[in-house]
Amino acid sequence: KVVVEQEGYQKPNEGAAVKIKFVGKLADGRIFAQNDCLEYVTDDEQVIRGLDKVVMEMKKGEKAVATIPPEHAFGSGGLEGTDISVPGGATVTYEVELLDFENAKESYEMDAAEMMAAALKFKEKGNHHFKRQNYEVAVAKYGKAVKYLESDQKYTEDEKRAAKKVKMACWNNEAQCGLKTQQFGAAKKCCDKVLELDSQNLKALYRRAQSYIATRDYLEASQDLKNALLIDPECREAKLEMKRLLKLQAAYNNKQKKAYANMFERMRTVEVEGSAGEKKAPEEAKAAAAAGCTSGCCASETCGGGNEA
Repeated sequence: KVVVEQEGYQKPNEGAAVKIKFVGKLADGRIFAQNDCLEYVTDDEQVIRGLDKVVMEMKKGEKAVATIPPEHAFGSGGLEGTDISVPGGATVTYEVELLDFENAKESYEMDAAEMMAAALKFKEKGNHHFKRQNYEVAVAKYGKAVKYLESDQKYTEDEKRAAKKVKMACWNNEAQCGLKTQQFGAAKKCCDKVLELDSQNLKALYRRAQSYIATRDYLEASQDLKNALLIDPECREAKLEMKRLLKLQAAYNNKQKKAYANMFERMRTVEVEGSAGEKKAPEEAKAAAAAGCTSGCCASETCGGGNEA
């Protein structure tokens, strides 16, 4: 929560150079860290994620108290200190004051070379988080990289081609993140974007096929793998995936056959039971007529039923 507010609207953006004063405390009030003037760059993993997010929501001169859960602080591993350590899984509190900041350039303020440099920087950040299996963060970084390349009016033809390659690489990497986190719809959409720019992109075809397989869209997966193998008949990954797909298709088809066989068997059983009931009813009626139907349960004329004269 903000304890000292300031007017205005400017806040640090991603990549801003900031100066903060802070005190970090454990739940029992003990101080494990403090600094009267820490300088760092936001969104660059120089401080814990929770503190970074808090600072990026502050205005110059504001003071805030933030309670940060372990997943955005020091996680299960904690933090070893010279005097006081932060135990694993600990929730921590920071008292923060934003002393000053200088924002990084926004994309509309950059020239073509600066936009490409920024895009490549965020792409590398995405790769870094992907290797650490922080897939959600990686996707955000790849998305940020692409945003720097969306408007290409400032680019020469060569720069446009270079931007196209970076965008496709980011989308392919996003697709891989989607596969890792079982976000198959998102993975497919990223592959679609790549294939709109390059219909013969092998990675996009292969990863979209994997997405289709995961959602049991086997025909679409088969087409993508066939196209991938037309482009590169020796692609080992596509060959292995095609073998896996054929096994899955065979197992699925057998399961469907059994399901239909059971359904038709149940239908035949119902028909046989219905026929047996139809045959039984006339026989019972004949037997009742022969006996004079003394039970009075029948209203037929044969049994003297109906209104009395």
